[in-house]
Amino acid sequence: YNPAGLAAMKRFQAAGSHTSQFQGVSHKFAALSVPLLSWVDSQKVKNANGVLGLAVYNLSVDEIERRGLVDTDTANETFEASDFAYALSYAYAVPNTGLALGATTKLITSKIDDKSASAYAMDLGGQYQQGRLNLGLGVRNLGSGIKFVSESDPLPLVIFSGAGMQFTESMLGTLEVDMPRDNKVTLGLGGEYRHQFAPKLAGSARAGYNTSRRDAGGIAG
Repeated sequence: YNPAGLAAMKRFQAAGSHTSQFQGVSHKFAALSVPLLSWVDSQKVKNANGVLGLAVYNLSVDEIERRGLVDTDTANETFEASDFAYALSYAYAVPNTGLALGATTKLITSKIDDKSASAYAMDLGGQYQQGRLNLGLGVRNLGSGIKFVSESDPLPLVIFSGAGMQFTESMLGTLEVDMPRDNKVTLGLGGEYRHQFAPKLAGSARAGYNTSRRDAGGIAG
């Protein structure tokens, strides 16, 4: 996610999701984007003064079994673990340049049983569009470490860059390079073909390769 992309939003939008996975793992997400001129009577486009974004993320695990020092078949009791991230974003498209800039501030909280920790972070990004070419560059999770009791762990800082090329009305190609603080550089390639079957009916086919994926040789996404 590049926060600069928020600058392209020209109307109020909201989205949310809830995903339940195996062994009590769940992921929740809610977000909205608000162009600053949304409710202002102005001749300008609604995003002329920038776009504000709000988001909340949650990853939680329920009923984790707690066991004592003696190995037993039955757990003594259960506990929960939960992570939250609260994000506030702003993005602005510089007029007549093709350049957009964005920033996100985040409050991150983590809780395991009765222990909790928090951290602050920022995401910074820029996008440049010229004709059919779109370029992006930025950094994610620039901030403090998250500390439980006496142990502190740094956030997963990542420097990222990407490019997208609309070769034709139907063909799109993308490239992304990620440089994590604590891992090797990864490369992602993708493509999309879109076909318009009828005035109100269209379909797309997508394929990609990512060197960070191991289970299917990078083809899994």
